[in-house]
Amino acid sequence: MLFDVQWGRAELAERLYIQDIMQRNLIDTISHELRTPTQAILGYSEMAMIDIDNNEAGQDYKHYFNSIIRNAN
Repeated sequence: MLFDVQWGRAELAERLYIQDIMQRNLIDTISHELRTPTQAILGYSEMAMIDIDNNEAGQDYKHYFNSIIRNAN
């Protein structure tokens, strides 16, 4: 009987360990998938800000790109 209890605890601990690994992998994957497009948006927005700073006509759009960069960060 004691052996069965210990065996059950060992199986439960192993299942919890595997579940923890799966949860960490899911979080890592989701985090990567969210970060990837955000970095592209941030990069293009920063490039647009350089163009805006060098172009008087684009100054009207500067606050939009500041907002995009702030939110992407």
